[in-house]
This record gives sequence, structure tokens and C-alpha cells, in this order.
Amino acid sequence: SNLGRQSTNAGNSQATTMPSAAIKVLIAKVLIAALVECARARTAITVQMAMAKAVESVQANASPRRLQTGAPNELVVEILTDNYPQETSWTLEDLDGGGGFIASVTRGSIVGQGVTRTWVESLPYQGEYRFKISDSEDDGICCSYGYGRYTVSLGGVELFSGGDFGSSSTHVFELGPTPPLSPPSPPTTPPSPSPPPSPPPPSPSPPPPSP
Repeated sequence: SNLGRQSTNAGNSQATTMPSAAIKVLIAKVLIAALVECARARTAITVQMAMAKAVESVQANASPRRLQTGAPNELVVEILTDNYPQETSWTLEDLDGGGGFIASVTRGSIVGQGVTRTWVESLPYQGEYRFKISDSEDDGICCSYGYGRYTVSLGGVELFSGGDFGSSSTHVFELGPTPPLSPPSPPTTPPSPSPPPSPPPPSPSPPPPSP
């Protein structure tokens, strides 16, 4: 009787310990999988940040874009905001002469998620300028927290645009001098109409018959 009870208890003990071991193995597998995914995510984030910094460096060191002489001088800045528009700011700097900032929008000034904000600035025709847009959290305005985008155009022609730029994106462009005004051309005088041709002279009458 005692022997049978002991064997029964041993069987019960074995039955209760086997699921516990299986659960531990399962938990270990889940933890390992989670650690692997975390490592992959960190690697992807590191690669994205490196690519963003590389793009930013290329944009900052690129040669200035020169616009054709006499381009219209109305610069339009449009920003489609992401989920955190208060992190975005931009500056427009004159690189010629004494330099200095022509316009700027500071961090915290832009509000509203997923809306388009527009600014218009008039520039002198001749000069070199630098536009810089920044994000205080170093994640740009696309595409981690919303799908924002910026577009800068001059005289209705797009100069540059973007959104996925990390901490900042810089663009340099140049305007040529104002073209001289040419005097108006004199109006063209239409040629005088030719006189109509004269009618042919009448034919002579035949002589009268002789008597």
C-alpha cells in the first residue's frame, strides 16, 4: 500500500515538473527571439541615421544651384507638418556681402499636425542664399512620426524638397543679376496695298465700209 502510494506520488511529481521545464524552454526561446529582433531594429536605426547624416553632408557641401538670369524673386517655403510640428524650424541666410538671416521660423512656432504652412519672401535678384531646415529631435519630418515634407520654390519653379533628413537639411542656391531692360521695338508698319491694275485700252473701231 505504501509502495503504491510512493510510486503514485513520484508519477505526480514527474507530471508536474515536465510542463514547468517546457515553459522555461519556451520562455527562453521567446527572450532570444526578442533580443534578436531588438538587435536587428537597432542595426536598422543605426543604418538609417548614418544614411541621413550622409545625405545631409552631401547637401551641405554641394555646389550652389545657380538660377538663370532674371528669375522671378518670390521665394515660397511650404511645409507639410508631421505629428510633432513644434520640433521643426528653418532659416534663410544671405551669403553675400554682410550676410545675415533674411527670414527664420523658430522651434515651437509651427503648429498643427498634417497641415501645410506657407511663407513668402522677396529676394534681391543677385546673390547667394542658404536655406536650412532643422528638427530638434533629429528625426526629420518624415517618416517616423507622420509623413511631412518641405518644398521651396522660386517664381513658381521648385528648387528643392525633402522630408527624411535627420537633424537638418541645407540647400544653397544663387540668383544672377537683373537683366537690362531692352527698348521696346517700334511697331511694324504694314506695307501699303498695291494699286489695282489699270483696265486695258478699248479696241479701235473698224473703219466704215467704202461706198
